Amino acid sequence: MALLSTKISAYFKQLKDQGSLSHAYLFLGDNFAFVKDVAKLAGCSVPQGFCGSCWDCMRLEEENHPDLMVVEAEKVEIKIDQIREAQKFLSLKSYCLKRKVLIIKNAQNLNNESANAFLKTLEEPPANSFIILCAPSLEGVLPTIASRAKRIFIPVEASAGGFCDAKLIRSFMNGEKIKLGERKKLLQFLNTFSCLLRDHIAAKSGVNNRLLMTGEYEIILPAYTISKAAAILSKVLEIQAVYNGVNESLGLNLIRMEL
Repeated sequence: MALLSTKISAYFKQLKDQGSLSHAYLFLGDNFAFVKDVAKLAGCSVPQGFCGSCWDCMRLEEENHPDLMVVEAEKVEIKIDQIREAQKFLSLKSYCLKRKVLIIKNAQNLNNESANAFLKTLEEPPANSFIILCAPSLEGVLPTIASRAKRIFIPVEASAGGFCDAKLIRSFMNGEKIKLGERKKLLQFLNTFSCLLRDHIAAKSGVNNRLLMTGEYEIILPAYTISKAAAILSKVLEIQAVYNGVNESLGLNLIRMEL
């Protein structure tokens, strides 16, 4: 059973205990198992959290519960017919859960027509509904949809660390616009950039220890002074510390201003 991160788990357990779960949440990240745990939390009959072993939890995990509907894009878009089916599903009486659970995967794939049709449901949801929208990042989700659901940024797991393709760093350094799209890719970009700057500073200081810039990472940075590179590194580390909640475009622009 995938586990919720400690902080968000405690948050949702408290909401459930207080009976104050919202009707709709927009989860931003790429851990869908995490999102299904939230559905189990909303549906499980235990007073707090979820047991993970009852019939309801097991069926929700397998996505075949009669009170669960999962919507995802057909080819490229989520079409209006799919939204109408989802609205019909939510209008029906629950089979056994207190709430009907609707999960929309990749909400950024809602086209204008389907998004507009879904707005009324988000504004006036049926009393027994619990709506989960999922998207890799806020970019691409229509503002009218994003503004009508509480946003939850899913932390990137430690295993999502590592380094990005060297071409991304080259493009960024050349002033080209880059789009990463996923939180883990943003983290990898920041990891790579911070290590490159670290090694640049080390080399400028006379330390012959190029731990990262070997092979494809042999990237020639501009002739920054130590103080200039340190200023850029400070900004990269600042964004890296809050990467999970920062707007990608804003974060990259803040770094670019230091170049």
